[in-house]
Amino acid sequence: MILITGGTGLAGSHLVLQLLRKGEKLKILIRSESSKSIFENLIKILAEENENHLKTVEYSFGDILDKASLEEAFVGVTHVYHCAAMVSFNRSDRKKMLDTNIRGTANVVNCCLEHGVKKLVHVSSVAAVKSSAENKKIVEDNGWPTGKNLDYAYSKTESEFEVWRGISEGLNAVIVNPSVILGFGDPKKSSTKLFGRVKQGMKFFTRGITGFVDAEDVARAMVMLMESDVQAERYIVNAENLSYEELFAKMAGALKVKPPKHYAGRFLTEIAWRAEFFLSLILFKKPILTKGTARTSHVKQYYSSDKLTNAFNFKFTSIDNTIKRVASLMELA
Repeated sequence: MILITGGTGLAGSHLVLQLLRKGEKLKILIRSESSKSIFENLIKILAEENENHLKTVEYSFGDILDKASLEEAFVGVTHVYHCAAMVSFNRSDRKKMLDTNIRGTANVVNCCLEHGVKKLVHVSSVAAVKSSAENKKIVEDNGWPTGKNLDYAYSKTESEFEVWRGISEGLNAVIVNPSVILGFGDPKKSSTKLFGRVKQGMKFFTRGITGFVDAEDVARAMVMLMESDVQAERYIVNAENLSYEELFAKMAGALKVKPPKHYAGRFLTEIAWRAEFFLSLILFKKPILTKGTARTSHVKQYYSSDKLTNAFNFKFTSIDNTIKRVASLMELA
């Protein structure tokens, strides 16, 4: 029996679909009936044909922060994919995100140890890998970032440390560090929300560079690592390094809308995030652009997946094909 936390998220939902197609017996930790409904509708859209695999899924209602419900979910489980995490760059979410990502992961690791789970695959992030000098590719051996400048990076680093702590206590585990995951998911969250913003008409772009990867590739890498003999390792999962200017242009082309035309330099984005902050106070809404996202949008970072590709001859989907697929699925939603 395989347990998946965060199965309703972007990476998790693609993982669920791949495992169902393999005929695996799955249990998904889910928080509510409404989450279950959204998840099942998403799986139906992602499926390329009329599939009835969801009938075999077992749901366990609970939360990674609720140890009692987590203990119940672990009954009969032999393998675990831990995808559940909170991603936010709003300061108001800091406490909740740190709690979810760090204490929640500690709970999962402890349950794995207590229930004798055979293997854990943990979804971390490239945010938990220390940056390299400018224009030099970032690799796993760089270590971990220091300081607490970016709350999300800090939360993912500390949550990864919980997994390494479990490994030191005898847990068989492996970690994946995906870059920005692109795929079709909940239109109100993650990169699917970004597609929506481009479709509505995005005016500005920046020239920062970062890594991007297909959600299906992340899921394939996770399954491959789970089924391998690899343990106590981490792997960056990144298909291509692109500028935001390039990414938005590709999205706009696939969605058949005009791409952003105006370059937003550092000065303009500094003004913009402050304006967003004050507007959020007036409208009682979370800001779309934050201090963190404004500043990282100008940073140029290049990620290498050589460790993964060299060890497993892993082939990535081109980001062009990923974007085209997501755009076509948005028409069906």
